[in-house]
Amino acid sequence: MESPAKVQQVPKPRKAPAKKDPESPGKEIIIEKIYGGYTVIDLMYTDRKDGNMKKILVSLLCAVMVVTFMPSMAFATASQTPQDIENEQPQAEEDGSTAQSGTETAGPDAQTAAFEGAGTAENPYLIKSADDLKTLAEKVNKGETGYASAVYKQTAEINLEGSAEKQWTPIGTEAHKFTGTFIGTGFEIKRLYIDNANLANAGLFAYIASPAKLEGITLDGAAVTGKSDVGTIAGAAFTGTAQNCTVKGKITVKGNYKVGGMFGGGYVKLSNCKVEAEAGSTVTGIYKDDNLEGDNVGGLIGFRGEGNIKTEGCSVSGVTVAGTRKVGGLIGSAYADNTVENCSVSNVSLACNAPYDYAKGTAKNQLCVGGLVGIYHKSGDNGGSLSNCTVENVNFSVTDEQVKNENWAIMGIISGGYRAPSLSGASAPDGQISMSNVTVSGTNTGSNAEEKFPGSVAMNGEQKLFAKGTGTEADPYIISSINELKILANSVKNVGVTYEGKYFKVADGMVLNLSGEKWESIGTLSHKFMGTFDGNGATVKGLTDNGEFGCYGLFGYISGAKIKNIVFTDVNMTYNGSNRGALVGYLYGTNTIENIEVSGKIIGNDYVGGIAGRPYLNDTNPGTLTISNCINNATIEGKLKVGGIIGYARADVAGSTKTIVKNCKNNGNITGDYTGGIAGWAFNAELKGCTNTGNVTGKTSAGGVVGNTNQNSVITNASNSGVIEADKAGGIIGVSNSGNTIVSQSANTGKVTGVAAAGGIIGGTAAAGDAIDNCYNGGDIKAIGEGAIAAGIYGYNNSTSPVVACVNDAKVEASNGTIYHIGLSNYWYEPAPGKQIATCYYIEDNKIYAVAADGKADPVEQPDMSRTELAEVLNEAGGVPNYWQAQNDSVQPDPIIPGALDEGRSVAIKDKDGNVIEGYTSLEDAVKAAKDGQTILLEDDITLDETLVIKGDKEVTLDLNGNVLTLKEGVNKALIIVGDKTNGQDKTVLTLTDTASLKGGIKCTASATGIFVSKGASMTTKNVNISFEDKDASAANIAIAVQGELTVEEGTKIDSTEYGIGALENSKVVINGGEITAKEAAAGGNGTWHDTEITINGGTLTSTESAGIYHPQSGKLTLNGGTITGLTGVQMCAGELVIPENSTVKVIATGEDQRKDKGAGDGPINDGAAISIVNREYPGGTPKADISGGSFKADHNKAVLAYTWNAKAEGEKHSEWKEAGTWIDISGGTYNTDVDKALLKGGFEMVKGADGNYTVEDTTKPPYIPPTPTPQKPTIEAEEGATVTLSKDGTTATITVDKDATLKDVLLNGQSLGAVTEVPNLKPGDKLVVIVETAEEKAERLTKGVENTTIKLYYKKGEIGKGWIKLRYKKSYGYKVDNYEIFRSAKKKTNFGKKAWFVTKTNKTKGFYKNGKSVKKGTRYYYKMRGVREIDGKKVYTKWSNIVMRTGR
Repeated sequence: MESPAKVQQVPKPRKAPAKKDPESPGKEIIIEKIYGGYTVIDLMYTDRKDGNMKKILVSLLCAVMVVTFMPSMAFATASQTPQDIENEQPQAEEDGSTAQSGTETAGPDAQTAAFEGAGTAENPYLIKSADDLKTLAEKVNKGETGYASAVYKQTAEINLEGSAEKQWTPIGTEAHKFTGTFIGTGFEIKRLYIDNANLANAGLFAYIASPAKLEGITLDGAAVTGKSDVGTIAGAAFTGTAQNCTVKGKITVKGNYKVGGMFGGGYVKLSNCKVEAEAGSTVTGIYKDDNLEGDNVGGLIGFRGEGNIKTEGCSVSGVTVAGTRKVGGLIGSAYADNTVENCSVSNVSLACNAPYDYAKGTAKNQLCVGGLVGIYHKSGDNGGSLSNCTVENVNFSVTDEQVKNENWAIMGIISGGYRAPSLSGASAPDGQISMSNVTVSGTNTGSNAEEKFPGSVAMNGEQKLFAKGTGTEADPYIISSINELKILANSVKNVGVTYEGKYFKVADGMVLNLSGEKWESIGTLSHKFMGTFDGNGATVKGLTDNGEFGCYGLFGYISGAKIKNIVFTDVNMTYNGSNRGALVGYLYGTNTIENIEVSGKIIGNDYVGGIAGRPYLNDTNPGTLTISNCINNATIEGKLKVGGIIGYARADVAGSTKTIVKNCKNNGNITGDYTGGIAGWAFNAELKGCTNTGNVTGKTSAGGVVGNTNQNSVITNASNSGVIEADKAGGIIGVSNSGNTIVSQSANTGKVTGVAAAGGIIGGTAAAGDAIDNCYNGGDIKAIGEGAIAAGIYGYNNSTSPVVACVNDAKVEASNGTIYHIGLSNYWYEPAPGKQIATCYYIEDNKIYAVAADGKADPVEQPDMSRTELAEVLNEAGGVPNYWQAQNDSVQPDPIIPGALDEGRSVAIKDKDGNVIEGYTSLEDAVKAAKDGQTILLEDDITLDETLVIKGDKEVTLDLNGNVLTLKEGVNKALIIVGDKTNGQDKTVLTLTDTASLKGGIKCTASATGIFVSKGASMTTKNVNISFEDKDASAANIAIAVQGELTVEEGTKIDSTEYGIGALENSKVVINGGEITAKEAAAGGNGTWHDTEITINGGTLTSTESAGIYHPQSGKLTLNGGTITGLTGVQMCAGELVIPENSTVKVIATGEDQRKDKGAGDGPINDGAAISIVNREYPGGTPKADISGGSFKADHNKAVLAYTWNAKAEGEKHSEWKEAGTWIDISGGTYNTDVDKALLKGGFEMVKGADGNYTVEDTTKPPYIPPTPTPQKPTIEAEEGATVTLSKDGTTATITVDKDATLKDVLLNGQSLGAVTEVPNLKPGDKLVVIVETAEEKAERLTKGVENTTIKLYYKKGEIGKGWIKLRYKKSYGYKVDNYEIFRSAKKKTNFGKKAWFVTKTNKTKGFYKNGKSVKKGTRYYYKMRGVREIDGKKVYTKWSNIVMRTGR
């Protein structure tokens, strides 16, 4: 599974990059070897069919044409960009170096060269003196062939002795750029001197370009004056790389544009470069004219261009940096896509030296000075970062007094600002720059950017705007006071900071009391709030508008925002305005609102809601508004479109816009017109799982959920129990206007009164294209107007509206009009071509009636239909299994109206308190329905047809409860997937367990993986059995594959015919206990999966045919405890092994050394060592080990082996690893064999003990002499009824108990031994405790256990016939019974009698009873049962079962 090891070759070839073969997917063409002027090409591809690795080698001998280019060809043309030049770089060598162009044939002959050496990477030109350096400049500047691109190495300290008379001529020109490599090797170049105010590109090097490489150059003292692109090491560092360079001593750098302490400007990649200047050093930009403004000045570099340029590990200290604008301690100005990491600025003075006449123009808003970066420039849509940097002791100043008094300069400890092309000056950022872990310390004075641009990247490191947080998701801004909440509002409204991509969180336990003052909403039409705001459960008290204009809610306008977890109390909004809600008034585009609760009073005009006013979703503002898990308790009053949650749920464009309201509840009273408990009006909206309990009053229309609906609105799983009143009133919808509205799986139990029309689900017209299914009405319906219509489900509809599987179980009245028990079809004309009523019923006086298709013809009584049978008919017609249930003396939608638990279920859901709250016949349905904190409980063995996917960002438990979960035979897929495997964004947490004393288990039979834990998700196993049978033995398959996190706890038992646990890329595995047994490795990884973290704290891990743990990937393996056994114990081929000093791990190797039998493939090498560390040159790197504890035993080889492995070698593939001691440190542990001394940590050596085992001792410490022990005897504690006798030598205890008592347990030093009667091998100091149970205690325990035992009584479909009824029962586990008593009655709750109808002879946990006598057709029989057990001569009964009704046939 790992990448093949590299082949050693002499001479060492260059390896070209792999290229994909476009004709053969899965193949790679690899230029394997390049020798001199010929190329051998290996065509390698992987064919994964049957799991076999195949390689086809086609050797092609290609003559390499070597062309000597003219020197000018290496230089940029006017049309070339830095990226063009960057792309011309030659391929990288295997060792990471860059092959210089022309190293084989270009350049002067070695005999006639001006320098010693050949100018190649292997034999560079040697620079030994100032004359050599000058010669280099002359050769390059004249354009002599080969010198600009050659490799140079400084071999001695060089003093240029610079002065006014002895000025330095820089290396390279704009026409002849230096493109080679200069390696300073740490030797200093002293006294660089240039003084030419008209010189562009001034420095040791004038102009460098890709693939130039400057490495290890050290300048000691420099004075450089130029015009533009002025630095010490290089003026124009156009492209290329510079690393490990240093400028020290006293430096003076002056120029008019792009001035830096090391480089003037450019796109060069910088790493580990330092400016360590002496006191008095300066880097200065001087204003000259409008083209040379004295700007772009930096302590390291003046200007950094676009193109994702990286500056890493660089520092500046001890210098004064001054310029007119764009002045930075590290970088003067940079494009926003730059990456700056691990850089520092300390003890630096920064100054704005802009003259007043220059500053008062357009520059006055751009005088930016920053501790790290002077200013950022917008760079398209690409984003950059500023991370892990420090600023310490930075001083800011302004030179010109007038400029200072005008406060034009913008000076920030981190940055001076951010400028987009569309703005005239510095502004708040738009989220391009990601800033993290930037530390400010020491004394920093003179900055003012925070007060000028709060919330921007210009802010100071102390984060004064918000005391805590940096605005990231991991570290949000913390709102800890009303003042900070006002700062948020003001910065959006007055400064225009939208906070897009930023995160806020209210501090724990906050109460933000806004009582007594008018609140100014967060966000305006021109400056909308666009961030994430987590209220963290905080209370906002007394939100008020004082009856005045200006407050639309806590937030006024939002766009692209997410707001959650806020409780509003005592809201008092009374101004007669539109678009109002306690949380937000206007919502543009995509927004998410969740977990908001409101109490108080809200009054307004149009579009008034308890949570939100209205969205604006259209072509200009596409997207989706989602409101979920919100509660309104406030009284809401308005004029038009008034709702408990949202006033107007509108989305204008079908397909690209949508409003979704789900799992919301209204308890407040709603008044207005077009009023709804959830939404006043819905247009292209979805309302799911919403509930209304408040009273809703409207003028034209009112609905328990929505007052009016327009086209394409969908309402599902909704319910109303409030009182609804309007001209047209409905329990769910008042009026449906424009058609295509769907109402599904919804219920009304509230009283509905209308003037013109009233309906249990829809009051007025159900328009064309509307559909109603699986709806229930249990509330009284009344229409009071002349000619009015009252109906159980809908008032009336036109010809095309289907109505399916609905029930009315309430009174319907219309004293001056017409009533319909369901509704009227074909309202507009007759006969109509559209659909009519189908499978709808009403219940009256305990009688069931089928409603006619047109709603008008006489209904037909169903005298032989029971409620249970009606439920079955409705479930089939409505297409939703187990939705309708016979409960609450009616037939109701069980998921919406709580009732009796389902019969015949195989799965139940428990709430957080352990109470069973719902039953399911489908495990998939139960998994989808389970909410955070609930338990999915299996009540029977389950065989799935497809993979069970458990996702939804929730924390749930799957309890097998003694049952078996498996996949249907022949389905070779994963049994369970935790999380979302497709995107890795789901954060589901699953606990997999089995709480039954008699375990069931997970049985996986697959050809890949048994259980898969996706990225982002996690799983914990405890007290559960998991077996995995690999159906494809030719491939490496895994019982549990982990891409997220896995924790294995005690009681877990995993058996696999292939691999046990596989850690995939970036995964985390923790094993605290349990047993893992596998044919291959019990746990491990793969050479293509990296950065794993595996920790073993306990448990046993056993491989029967391979290594106990196999670790070929990069990552960390920590062994703190447990027992690991295999043919090889633990094998490390990459990554880091850590075994701490206090580790109790036991590693055992049972196999022999089989290395000679290992073929050329990858995978574990069975070498018989307890710890095997193999350097195979895998992609994960060289393996490391730090062993300080544990015990290690190898039955047939050395306890620890370390060697190299060459899979392609002929004969022996393993060889001595001479450098093993560099990577391995052993300083502790116990071993059954000696360990090679080279592997021991310095100062440690092996010591053989009397038992033959070896330990590791520190020879630098004096030997430990243990104190003489004080003789002790075992301590005995025995409860009454038990006697303990010690042997003469005190090493054996014999235990006897009285005949009326029972030996319950024996504890030795706190550990249970069970009910043993003899304890041998006692030692002084041991503590023995004997626990007994008296006969009375036993009887009391058994009695309580039986009395708390439960029984489930149920039946299966079809188990009834003429004259007989069959029932099934299942007793809970734990306590036995002697038999069962079954009682029968013709009444539901009485007349069961005291004598059982039937007594069973069996005491099995599961069984059935067939009632074959006295069963009459049409008679309802009610059954219940209990278990009986005799204890000490007294009958003890279990709890009564549930009551089951069956109708005789």
